[in-house]
This record gives sequence, C-alpha cells and structure tokens, in this order.
Amino acid sequence: MNLFSEARIVAIESSQFTAVNNRDKNFTEHKLKAGKQQFKESIERYLSELDRGDRDPILVLERRASHLDEKFATVKAQMRKLGKIERQLRKAPDQRRIR
Repeated sequence: MNLFSEARIVAIESSQFTAVNNRDKNFTEHKLKAGKQQFKESIERYLSELDRGDRDPILVLERRASHLDEKFATVKAQMRKLGKIERQLRKAPDQRRIR
C-alpha cells in the first residue's frame, strides 16, 4: 500500500512539567549552615534581651518579654526543622534536598 512513502511522520508527546525551585524548598549544605548561624544569632539576641530584662525590669516591658519567649520558641522549632532537613540532606545522593 505504501501509505507513508512520501509523508513525514511526527510524534508529539503531551507531557507537561513544572519546575519548582523555591528558595524555601531547596536546601544545600551551605544554605543550612547559613540558616543555622542566623538562628543562633537570633537566639543570642533574644537571650541577651531577656537577661537585660531580668537585671532591670523597667527596661523591658512584660509584654515584650512574653513576645521574646514566643520568638525564642519559634526559632528553636525552626532549628529542629533544619536539623531534620540536614539529616535528609546527608542521605541524599547529590547532597541537595528539594521538598
């Protein structure tokens, strides 16, 4: 029958892909170290302000102290999260983690 002898055959695949490389979802060892350092500095800042409030309660209002306690707890939770991500990163073959 020779149906395709002079015609060209073209096949088109209809797959669609979306690339996701959000900075909050992409982690490397360097990014983890920088994040941990930033959190450590935040914790030190919060603790020094709480110490200052303990020494001279007039300088730090009670509302501010409770707000600092909340921030401190948030940063500690974020540090735990980074620790979990770091463990996953060490298991990854390319030393990268994308959620």
